[in-house]
Amino acid sequence: MNDKIIKYIEYLIGFCMLFIVIYVLLSSICDAFWYYSFSYAIKNGEIPYIDFNIITPPLYAFLMSIGLFIKDSYFVFIIENVLLCSFSIYFFDKLLGNKKYIFYGISLILFAHLCMTYNYLAYFFIIVIMYFENKDDFKLFGMIDKNVIIGLFIGLVLLSKHTIGICILVCSLISYRNKKVLINKLIGFLCVCFIFLIYLLLSNSFFQFINFTILGLFDFSNKNNNYISIGCLIWFLLFAYIIYNIFRDKNNKNYYYALGSLSFSIPIFDYFHLCYIVLIIFLCKLISIKDLNKNMYNLSKLFCFLVCISISILSYLYFLNFVFLDIPKYERMLVPKSEKTLIRKLNSEFKKEKDNIIIAVTYAPILNTSNNRKIDYFNVINYGNLGYDGTNMMINKIKNMHNKTFILNDNLIYNKPEIDQTNDDIVKYIVDNTKKVKNIGNFGFYYKE
Repeated sequence: MNDKIIKYIEYLIGFCMLFIVIYVLLSSICDAFWYYSFSYAIKNGEIPYIDFNIITPPLYAFLMSIGLFIKDSYFVFIIENVLLCSFSIYFFDKLLGNKKYIFYGISLILFAHLCMTYNYLAYFFIIVIMYFENKDDFKLFGMIDKNVIIGLFIGLVLLSKHTIGICILVCSLISYRNKKVLINKLIGFLCVCFIFLIYLLLSNSFFQFINFTILGLFDFSNKNNNYISIGCLIWFLLFAYIIYNIFRDKNNKNYYYALGSLSFSIPIFDYFHLCYIVLIIFLCKLISIKDLNKNMYNLSKLFCFLVCISISILSYLYFLNFVFLDIPKYERMLVPKSEKTLIRKLNSEFKKEKDNIIIAVTYAPILNTSNNRKIDYFNVINYGNLGYDGTNMMINKIKNMHNKTFILNDNLIYNKPEIDQTNDDIVKYIVDNTKKVKNIGNFGFYYKE
């Protein structure tokens, strides 16, 4: 069979596997619902930081809003994420050669633990940077130096997640002592930053950007860290391994980017974020070893094939008792039957008086977007998501509200999970200053006169 046809078949299988994994993943992660709602808001003309709170630069939300102009649907949002992951395959092919199937197999296994959205976009740009770092020097269009392009992509990492972008920039700069290389990288990086600064100034959102993405970080770190945990211990072991490899081969630039990628999991040392670091370290290791012989290559393809089959079977079993949610914009989202009943009841109640109902629960993005309602600061009331002194700011907002009903998850009031990031102070203020009027499942309706 023609090699090109085989390659196209491989890409098609890869796309299908990514679709299955991401479909499962984005049906259960709250970050995805929130970022879909941010993209929905941008598509409808709302301005990040001014009209709604977001704690990262808005590049991911802007990119994902593009497809929503064609069809505003959560399914389109999933397809866009699959395409983003599919673009990564080209760069993995170039970086790994015939070692790629080992990486694909491990990636698919770890994908079940990945926290998609802006983290994956940052990861994608880091992979592109490593691709250019491993290429010989060249000039794009005979004018733009390779290191300027690398600087541009470091800027894009910054616009995906600013904390990672800063760390990647620093680690990239310390990996070279050549002044020309450093200057060219800084030129590319500053070009991206300048364009973003112009956007912030034109949208009058510069100070709110600083408030939510920088000042709010201190609150986020204080309330959402898990420094004493197995995850933190794993992080230190990964840090030690990266430092060891940098000292062993100071000319290997890849491990400097692995060093910068440690910021993926600061301050939350959970398995979602640690998986990105593990994948980048594994990528660095595979790049540094020789190509596989024919037998090992065939074994790696078999390994990847078995992983694909296993994931397909597990995904089928996982979705066996799931049904389509079947509300506007979420028609093709699969949820457990009990959850479908609950969401539809909440949605039905919300429709009756949506202008007077404030949703302060994780279902807020679903209920707001499916009813074409604007996104506001109540969309995400987690610690660290409300900027400097955000708790008092939101409490003052609530004080000035009248004839409003707040939907709260009673489980977060009486039996809050340890890992939940919901702002307890805001929830407590609502409960103490309102009257509970009804329940739907574990969700309470609290009326404020």
